[in-house]
Amino acid sequence: ANNFGTIFRMKPGMPSSFQLYSFTGGLDGRLPAAGLVAHGGLLYGVTWLGGQFSQQYSWGGGIYSVDPTSSTLVATSVYQFPPSAGGAGTVGTQPSGPLVFKGGYFYGCTDYGGLHSAGTVFKIQPGVWQNIVLHDILPSADGIYNRGELTFVGNTLYGTNGWGAINNDYGTVWKLKLRPNNNNTWSVVHYFANGNDSAVPLSGLTKVGSDLFGTTWGRNP
Repeated sequence: ANNFGTIFRMKPGMPSSFQLYSFTGGLDGRLPAAGLVAHGGLLYGVTWLGGQFSQQYSWGGGIYSVDPTSSTLVATSVYQFPPSAGGAGTVGTQPSGPLVFKGGYFYGCTDYGGLHSAGTVFKIQPGVWQNIVLHDILPSADGIYNRGELTFVGNTLYGTNGWGAINNDYGTVWKLKLRPNNNNTWSVVHYFANGNDSAVPLSGLTKVGSDLFGTTWGRNP
């Protein structure tokens, strides 16, 4: 292994079936930041760093695909996040959390870049690979660092940001109503206060009936 992260495959109960792909830190990226999602016969994931710009910059990251039917595991780069310190007109960089597929698009989040240099919520169409920013994270109000899977309830995305926002550094639950022409509406559903509600929600949300379930890492001291 190259210490840049791996993809592995195994058959339960068959230790000899274990296969490993080691990221090289080149075009395939490094530090796969989340699990894989299946779509169209392939698996897709994100790397937090590396990719096309890894020689010039220390950030970037990308989206890669894996053919689960191939006898050899290989990560193939399909999209590279451009490194950016952020600002008007920039897309995010360093994707975090797993991708979610719905209605012809993957949805995900980045940790940095975007208008406020604090990351974005984005969608991207397989095969076209044009990054469309749905929301620019504002750290003082929205929180920062989405690590969990996004959850759809109808046309509304729900997620968590693990740190930041108005109650010091304790995180948020948020929703993003997707509207035509990208006129989306963002709102924070809950600001964690490090009290009886705990703090630092790093997981995604799971919908059961009309309820959303999640976890927190624990209270900050």
